Amino acid sequence: MSIKVDFGNPFVLVLLIGTLASFVLNQFMEYIDYKARLLNGGKVPEELADIASAKAFDTEKLAKICQYENAKYFVWIPSSILNLLLDLALVIFGFYPFVFNLGGLPEWRRQYLALYLSFYSDFFIARGCAQHSI
Repeated sequence: MSIKVDFGNPFVLVLLIGTLASFVLNQFMEYIDYKARLLNGGKVPEELADIASAKAFDTEKLAKICQYENAKYFVWIPSSILNLLLDLALVIFGFYPFVFNLGGLPEWRRQYLALYLSFYSDFFIARGCAQHSI
């Protein structure tokens, strides 16, 4: 079975551009968060100092939280790069056309498979957006 990816297909272009844009946006947002943690260190920002629950945090506890988040950031970078490479490889090397053109499946099964894969990808896009909106 010969699988060929049509890079002129708008779906393929949107998927590739969307994947790259999502990666760049995620990296940018995480970098901003990292820089803010470096700036504040173990201090509560002045804007939040008047809130009653802000007094529950001491500087030592906040410094430990910042250290943990900074360490997690440097582990997250290679993980997100590998995830991007896997996503791009699946598109570029024709995994999705292969799945959609599985031989022996009746047409109605292929439609359900396409529906399942589109729901699955939409779910993960929404999950990624929700993670960065919190």
